[in-house]
Amino acid sequence: MDDLAARFARVVDLDELVAALEAAGINDRAAALRYGVPDVFALGEAVLARLHQPPAHPHGRRGASGRGRSCWCRCWGR
Repeated sequence: MDDLAARFARVVDLDELVAALEAAGINDRAAALRYGVPDVFALGEAVLARLHQPPAHPHGRRGASGRGRSCWCRCWGR
């Protein structure tokens, strides 16, 4: 589903996204078989939810101190 989120990142409306998915050849059957959702609208909702979630930090936390300080600040002791 990450590939779909990246592919349709500029789409913000569910109807527009479903139309784009169908234009890309993804119908209800393909949505069920490839992505495990009941139909294209459910797939569209899942993709929109993925688009609107904040990106995860690669280490699962916000910096070494846990306070979100940048690497530059940690390296220079500030």
